[in-house]
Amino acid sequence: MIEHNYTKDFEKLKNKLKSGENFAFLRFSDGEGFILYDQYLELSDSGYNLNGVQGYAYYGKEEHKVFDPEKHSFNRQKLIESLEYVAPNYYKGLPMRESCVAFDGIFDEIVENAGGDSECLTFANLWNNANYPKFIEEIVPILSDKKVVFVLNECANLEKLPFKVVKDFRIGSNCFIDNYDIIEDIKKYINDNNITDHVFLFSAASLSNLLAHQLYEMNDKNTYIDVGSTLNPIMDMTGWTGTRTYLNQYWNSTSDKSQLEIIDIWT
Repeated sequence: MIEHNYTKDFEKLKNKLKSGENFAFLRFSDGEGFILYDQYLELSDSGYNLNGVQGYAYYGKEEHKVFDPEKHSFNRQKLIESLEYVAPNYYKGLPMRESCVAFDGIFDEIVENAGGDSECLTFANLWNNANYPKFIEEIVPILSDKKVVFVLNECANLEKLPFKVVKDFRIGSNCFIDNYDIIEDIKKYINDNNITDHVFLFSAASLSNLLAHQLYEMNDKNTYIDVGSTLNPIMDMTGWTGTRTYLNQYWNSTSDKSQLEIIDIWT
């Protein structure tokens, strides 16, 4: 029986990164769940709209997005392909039933669509919650010894990062829809410059999944990692303050650290 352990899986990918063994890691969380199951989704200054159900939360400009099933079937299909793709060292992070309402009741179906249970399936929250302090204190220092390429929002400030970025590609709001063509730009950069043994970081919403899939499929001699919003607090971003509890508890002075104690269980 395959073991999926929140702490051990973190250590496994950390050790691969440290040793220079190339891999890809992409994450399927709430947003990807809504897209996979054709749910209208909009995040804006007004809050959220999920299939007509509206509510308020603060979303910074970098988090604004619209997915319309009637208009964006091409992008959805590419997301499905990133889930279905199977290859050595191609790791797909899945959300657990307790932590992601979008996947409630369909976890087994997602595992099946991902090619069935394997050691290359892991946790979508692998860098978050109880593992986040270790991500900042153990993963980020490793990047100082790597050639890092970063795909990130146009609002992000790289100057405060504790590692050097040799090349950055910028995306805007709603990048999953509006910046799909950047994948070809990055492929060209890799091919024209014979890029190998670089670490590509993606902070590009659901576009990160497409990037990790298509770039790794083209060239598995680099590492491709979806880092989500984990580095946003040190890049002068603000969107995380409204919806990312684990980031607020780590970076702000608060006595409540409960989110940083949450350990995902494979269910």
